[in-house]
Amino acid sequence: MRKVAKLGRIAAAWLREEDWPRWLELDSNFQRDYAGWRVKMDEAVAKRIEKGYTVIKVDVGVVDFMAWCNVSGRKVDTNS
Repeated sequence: MRKVAKLGRIAAAWLREEDWPRWLELDSNFQRDYAGWRVKMDEAVAKRIEKGYTVIKVDVGVVDFMAWCNVSGRKVDTNS
């Protein structure tokens, strides 16, 4: 077993399945199905953990995200 250096903590935006239809309304570039998104996110998190990061999944609500985009002057999309 190789030793992995601890590099620090990073946050991963975690979206709830029940909010998925609303996310799709906000941005047509979203992964069309929640299950597919989860697979990609789980893989991305696992890769960061393998590299030595601690990953913190942060629950992101649609309303809070929209408010943050508005306050931050960001477009409501997957890049934000």
